[in-house]
Amino acid sequence: MNIKSLDDLENKVQTLITTLENVRQENDRLKQELTDRSSKISVMESDNNQLNLELSALKATTIDHKNKLETVTERIQGILARLESVQ
Repeated sequence: MNIKSLDDLENKVQTLITTLENVRQENDRLKQELTDRSSKISVMESDNNQLNLELSALKATTIDHKNKLETVTERIQGILARLESVQ
């Protein structure tokens, strides 16, 4: 082997080492990005669950208020019917 071949080999090895380091850095960056996004998703899922619980509670309250309103309406109609029968 001559010196030129050794120089070429050394340059190729250095290029491969540099490429490997760059790939490792990119891999670390992507892992961190994935971790960050996963954390954000977890927070959003937690918020979504909380909002769904609040929505269910609001629906139940709305149904309860609607039922009470219907009961009051029926009673008022009954009272009005009795008043009309007196006239």
